[in-house]
Amino acid sequence: MDTSDLSRTDASDDVSPEPGDWKAVSRLTHDINNYLGAIAGFAEMLSEDAPPDSHMMSDLRKVQDAARHASALVDALSDYARRSQAASAEPT
Repeated sequence: MDTSDLSRTDASDDVSPEPGDWKAVSRLTHDINNYLGAIAGFAEMLSEDAPPDSHMMSDLRKVQDAARHASALVDALSDYARRSQAASAEPT
């Protein structure tokens, strides 16, 4: 992922999920996880220079934890969408 311009809005520009559109949800969750990975990665790089017991280190750990938690939520959303898509495709 190119992190030089995290302000771009590619995901929202070309993904307009319709109800039951698993592919659009998949692309969107992938893009969100890419951004979360960049956030966690930058926090990790900054933590390498932060004093171990500093407020900065504490804050950077919170950023990393929040990014991991958000990524897990996005993964859960993706799994839910995949299961919903599979359930709707099954014959009744």
